[in-house]
Amino acid sequence: EDLNVSNALRHLQEMTTFFRVLGSFPRAGSLVGLEHLGNRIAMPITPSKPPKKRIGVLGFGTFGQFIAKKLSLEHDVFASSRENYSNIASNCGVTWCDSLDDLLDQQLDVLIISVSIFSFEGIVRRVCSSIAAKDASDLSQRLLVVDVLSVKVHTKTTLLSLLPESCDILCTHPMFGPQSGKHGWTGLPFVFERVRLNNARRCEDFLKWWERQGCRMVDMTCELHDEVSAGSQFVTHLTGRILERLSLRTTPIDTKGFESLLQLVDNTCADSFDLFFALFKYNPNSAEQLAAIEGAVKDVSSKLRDKCK
Repeated sequence: EDLNVSNALRHLQEMTTFFRVLGSFPRAGSLVGLEHLGNRIAMPITPSKPPKKRIGVLGFGTFGQFIAKKLSLEHDVFASSRENYSNIASNCGVTWCDSLDDLLDQQLDVLIISVSIFSFEGIVRRVCSSIAAKDASDLSQRLLVVDVLSVKVHTKTTLLSLLPESCDILCTHPMFGPQSGKHGWTGLPFVFERVRLNNARRCEDFLKWWERQGCRMVDMTCELHDEVSAGSQFVTHLTGRILERLSLRTTPIDTKGFESLLQLVDNTCADSFDLFFALFKYNPNSAEQLAAIEGAVKDVSSKLRDKCK
């Protein structure tokens, strides 16, 4: 009945006496008459959407809230912390859990540990004790545990030494926060190392989510991260702290360079001194950088004084 079909069939008859139709793909509308083929053809089935991943955030401070709010747009997110942030969690679309045990009872796929560097080891020990107290078939025995701390060798060795081997480990450092990432995460570096994986697909799905947010994904060992971050992150914080001691203030004739220095002071000193100290204490490479900077200041000062003689 369709003119185009009739013309196509007539054209085929001119070329061959036999042909077999392997499939038909309508450009509009829908296929009809398939019921006459009986069970010889399988009707197309629309695949159902996979269930949302269940992600726990342990440590709901400024950074924990920052990432949980965005994660909750595509995942079921649960959070717990020392203080009660239930109201903030509700506003972020996050389910609040009153305790660590309650958090681990949520059938989580991923547990993100977002606590201070100083409290990290103690928190991981608590997580391990809670997991050990659960039944061997409990999903918490097979969690993907993710850290988001600024030092990496310390977190890597701590997680490897304490977590049961059934738990996967992903060490990460999202190198941005609520201020630098408030207008989006496009182009901002997300450093990671796959430390131990039993379920590789789950880890890759988690990493792909960060990539979809626009992050620049940097696959780097924890050891190399600490080496290069001592020459960048620690030096940045050290410079900001030193300049703060000078009590620099804006002037009517500020240069762009001086404005950048003032911004550096504001950005670094907005973080706690405990964070700065932790970057020094838990990254052995930072001590070398401190010694190098002290030596450089001494050398430059000597050259200036020698020129005056």
